[in-house]
Amino acid sequence: MQELENKFKDAYSQSLSTKDERIQVLEKRVEETIRDNSQLREELTALRKQHDRLKELQEAKGGSGSPGMARVTSPRDGLAEVIRYKEQVEVLHNTVRKSNRKLLQPSL
Repeated sequence: MQELENKFKDAYSQSLSTKDERIQVLEKRVEETIRDNSQLREELTALRKQHDRLKELQEAKGGSGSPGMARVTSPRDGLAEVIRYKEQVEVLHNTVRKSNRKLLQPSL
């Protein structure tokens, strides 16, 4: 009977230990995800500011310049820049989604 009780206590201790390890892994994942999300938000904010500055420069260049080459190439340059920003935002968005999925997956 004593032997059975000892086996039960050992199994119980191992179960608690395993659960503690899983909790630590999940807490680490949460911290990593929070850090990644924070970094991505900062990058997105920087991209938005840069986009706004470029847009202002483009508007100032197009509005005060003489009609000519600047006006012809400026929309193309602006469109290319917007496309690059859009691609960067999509990459950031996908990274956030992957990070959130990893967080929600049960630890094995």
